[in-house]
Amino acid sequence: MGKAFEQRFTAGPDDIDIMGHVNNAVWVRWMEQLATAHWEALAPPEAQARYVWVVTRHEIDYRGNVSEGEDVLARTWIEEPPRGARFDRLIAFTGADGAPKVNA
Repeated sequence: MGKAFEQRFTAGPDDIDIMGHVNNAVWVRWMEQLATAHWEALAPPEAQARYVWVVTRHEIDYRGNVSEGEDVLARTWIEEPPRGARFDRLIAFTGADGAPKVNA
């Protein structure tokens, strides 16, 4: 595994759906925020000025629920060097209890 980049997220009232837990679309938004923060933290300024990254594929496993006020630790990493313009980014969200919540 490559070196992981970490960020914490807290579920707010607007993140909660009718089922009482974080909505699936919110997880995707958090993934984008995490990936963007990772890019901005590691990519040299000239790369940031020259390139923009986009998502070309998602595969998401929802493994547990998160309720309003709960925190999750998000980790992202890239296992293999890019193949041309493409690379696979892995993401894992874990709850305060250490249990996996979402893997992508």
